[in-house]
Amino acid sequence: MRWFAPGVPAPKGSARAIAIGGKPRLIASGSNANRDAQRSWAASVGWSARAAMARPLNGPVAVRCEFVFTRPKSHTRAERAVPSKTTKPDGDKLLRCTLDALTGIAYVDDAQVADMRAVKRWAAEGEQGGAWITVEPIGAEP
Repeated sequence: MRWFAPGVPAPKGSARAIAIGGKPRLIASGSNANRDAQRSWAASVGWSARAAMARPLNGPVAVRCEFVFTRPKSHTRAERAVPSKTTKPDGDKLLRCTLDALTGIAYVDDAQVADMRAVKRWAAEGEQGGAWITVEPIGAEP
């Protein structure tokens, strides 16, 4: 199944461990703005997945995400000739946020994702930012 999730793809940062009352606790790193961006992106991914998927898949799945970013107006002609986005955010962190948002909607648990691929690119002229997401079962589904 393939669908488009509109919006600005947001990365999910790493968690950091701190001691609270002598016990280690994992705390999500990042700013409030990043947390808001993650929530907004997860909502877009979730709603678009609900519209595309009849039910969560069981068994191993393959996920492909083609993240599309709106190109800044300040890009030069030479920069506009390059279709790949090679600046932040990192592809693995974009994928982490997206896979978490798909849990319970496209598949039961993100541990089922056995094959994953992320591509970052600039939007073509007139193209909307977001992500093309493909989720497919690997092998026969029970």
